[in-house]
Amino acid sequence: MLKKINIKILLLLFFCFLILISKSEAKSSIDISNRYCIYYEKKDIPEEEIVGKFPIIIYAGDGFKKEDSDFLKKQIIYKNYAYVSLKNSEEDLNNDDIKELIGLFSNKDFQNAHPEFNFHRTYILTSSSKIGELSGEIDSNFDISGIIYIGKNEDKLNFEKPILSLSSTSNFARKNVVSINFDLENFDKIELYSELRKLYRRFSLNNYLKAASDTISNFIRSSDMIYWDRGEENHLGNIPILMYHNIYEKDDRYIVRPEKLYMDLLDFYKRGFLPISMEDYINKKINIPKGFSPYIITFDDGEKNNFDLKKDGSIDKKCGVGVILQFAKDFDLFKPRASFYVIRDVPFYDKNSAEEKIDILYENGMEVGNHTFNHLHFGEMDNAEDVQKAIASEDKVIKSFSKEEYFTDVLALPYGDPPKKEFLHLLEEGSYDGHSYKNRAIVYVKQKLALSPFDPEFDPMEIQRLGIGSPYNTTAESILEMVWDNKFIK
Repeated sequence: MLKKINIKILLLLFFCFLILISKSEAKSSIDISNRYCIYYEKKDIPEEEIVGKFPIIIYAGDGFKKEDSDFLKKQIIYKNYAYVSLKNSEEDLNNDDIKELIGLFSNKDFQNAHPEFNFHRTYILTSSSKIGELSGEIDSNFDISGIIYIGKNEDKLNFEKPILSLSSTSNFARKNVVSINFDLENFDKIELYSELRKLYRRFSLNNYLKAASDTISNFIRSSDMIYWDRGEENHLGNIPILMYHNIYEKDDRYIVRPEKLYMDLLDFYKRGFLPISMEDYINKKINIPKGFSPYIITFDDGEKNNFDLKKDGSIDKKCGVGVILQFAKDFDLFKPRASFYVIRDVPFYDKNSAEEKIDILYENGMEVGNHTFNHLHFGEMDNAEDVQKAIASEDKVIKSFSKEEYFTDVLALPYGDPPKKEFLHLLEEGSYDGHSYKNRAIVYVKQKLALSPFDPEFDPMEIQRLGIGSPYNTTAESILEMVWDNKFIK
């Protein structure tokens, strides 16, 4: 009798082993250097969903038992992720390896050579607290999306990047592992593969790592935008319209650092948001891929740091336009779309190149709008002439530097402040000193999300924006939280 039971147990273990190896048959690998290799499972990805390219997990799992490590790697592969580890070696990656891989993955030529992977979605999975020694390199790298940490003392890890600590998850799973208790007498009656699979799941001594792997999946879905389920289309959802002012290497009111602007764009990109122009918004043309959500980027005042050219004629990468164009180079789905609302007698305070700059903007899908000539409070104006003068004077300036096909006829109110009720109609249409204007949209700042252009209550004469940074006490993250439950989804 005992011998018969032992045979059945061996059969059960054999079947479980077959299930594991059957899943690994599709595993593929690519050598990326003499030292490293990427492992992944080949899958057919529809062309229109190429955004689902594999994210990369740098697997530095020292401290795991080999069987646990193998199990976790397999779970990662089955979840549509790829992992990189040492080639032809059982050793784990160390900090020097991680630094080398971060540099390798940041190389544009290397990225182009491996289009099946999305190196802008790189995670580091480790059980070693030594990872904290790399906080500077990791936090400064735009492509590292987060840290997955399976270890102790996670409170000592000082990262700005999102951190997933699996200690609590794995501990919970360990305590709730279903004990091995098969009904051996009925085992011969189990014929369906699905039933055997259920028994395998109960039997696995690695249930806590299975739970950890599921948690990794959820972490990547929540901290990164590109995943398969984008939600159902919602053409009545809200659209965030962001308002920036100065882009400058300094922390102060109305100033955002270039790297912070880049990270804001990355935050929106990761969560499935792509920019559209104000022109397209007004015209109800949401030109983004299906399943994504639109937002609008605007800059007020037309400062030189919004758009600056170097002496050699190249665009300064630290100005607003430079950051946006760089982001578009880094991320194929992102198209450079932004609106610049200018003041004074020369857009961007550079008479010699103002016309050239406006040409560059429109050739790249960006646009210029009116922010009035002297940036005065409309609410403090006591006569119709002053209101019309402020609008008409800047409208004339913009059109003197722009081709006719560039005209947008959009007015952004200084301070978000409308005129008195009796002058309100002059925002849309009026004239001063022989120059007439007719605006198609008026942009306010009431720290509210904008309505969908398909919403029955949408009014182009009262479009809402959200100031970002100081003094508005809003961040890209807080705006994403604000819009998340009712976002426009194409």
